[in-house]
Amino acid sequence: MFFAKNKEKNDSPSYCFLEKGGKGFTLVEVLVVLAIIVALAVLVIAGYQEGRPRLAVERAAEGLRGDINRARERDFSNLFYEDEGGDIIGGGHGIFIEENSYSFFTYNNEEERVDIETIDLENIIYVSNIDLPEGVSSLAGGGVKVFFKKGEVYFNKDKAGDNTQLEVTFSAKADEDIKRIVSIDSSGKVEVIYEYD
Repeated sequence: MFFAKNKEKNDSPSYCFLEKGGKGFTLVEVLVVLAIIVALAVLVIAGYQEGRPRLAVERAAEGLRGDINRARERDFSNLFYEDEGGDIIGGGHGIFIEENSYSFFTYNNEEERVDIETIDLENIIYVSNIDLPEGVSSLAGGGVKVFFKKGEVYFNKDKAGDNTQLEVTFSAKADEDIKRIVSIDSSGKVEVIYEYD
């Protein structure tokens, strides 16, 4: 391939890329194609940036739903853990939810919470609201615990009453209208409520 000057019938020069013995593209054609590619790339990047907070909120809500279901399954399976000293721990499993993270935990034999895994939320979202059921006491340091022990559901330190539910709202920091609500009811059923504006 080489760059050559091409004279047409009107003797005005135009430049083109030529293969040996083949036809080529004019410089204008190449520039038009490049301009179209750049314009499409700008549109794709702008769409990604606009949709990023919505996707982050959806990932967090679905992740919390999955982790709450994982805690419930571990309780039903009666799974236990070993601590650093080799002692068996596990007197219930749950999730402790704070503004910028949540932790998957179990209880040791002294009924102390032992965090197994902490999940940090993306820095563009946060937990904007925790709606406790009536009669459930708040925790002193904030946040909320949802845990399962011997098949029973607890919100904070209180056993979940019949037909009660806890709601945790994830919101985007840049746009409060972008939110998802994770609802946990007294039977342990977890669902994500999608609110589109």
